[in-house]
Amino acid sequence: MRILVVDDELVSRKKMRRIMSNFGDCDMAENGRQALAAFESSWERLMPYDLLMLDIHMPELDGTEVLKTIRQREAEMGVAHGAGLRIVMVTAVSDGNMVSSSLASGCDEYIVKPFDILTVTEKIRRLFVDDPEFRDLGPDNRLGS
Repeated sequence: MRILVVDDELVSRKKMRRIMSNFGDCDMAENGRQALAAFESSWERLMPYDLLMLDIHMPELDGTEVLKTIRQREAEMGVAHGAGLRIVMVTAVSDGNMVSSSLASGCDEYIVKPFDILTVTEKIRRLFVDDPEFRDLGPDNRLGS
C-alpha cells in the first residue's frame, strides 16, 4: 500500500508516519501544496497513493481544500466515486460541523488528535475491510514484507 502523510506539525507527521509504516510505503508532506504535488506526481508515475492521512489545519492550503481538489481531480480523470484515494482527515478539532463538512467533501474517515496506534489501525482496517488485497493489513500483517 502507498501512503501519504500530510501534517504541518513535525511531531504529528513523524508519529503518523511511524504508525502508517506498518501498513505500507509511506511518504510525507508538510503542507497542502506539497500534498497536491505528490498526488499529481504519483498519478504521472502510474503509482497512485492508496491512502492519504491529511491534517485539516495547515498554512497556505488547508486539508479541506486539498480534499476538495483531489476529489475534483479524480472526477476529471474518470475515477469512480469511492474507487479513488482513501482520505482520512486528522485534526485536533472534534467539532461535529467540521466532521460533517469533511465527510460531505469526500473524506472517508476522521481521526482526532491526539491519536494512538490502536485508533489509527482500527480506522484503516475498517476502510479496507472489503478490499481483498488489503484484508490483512496491520502491524502484524504488513504487505510486501
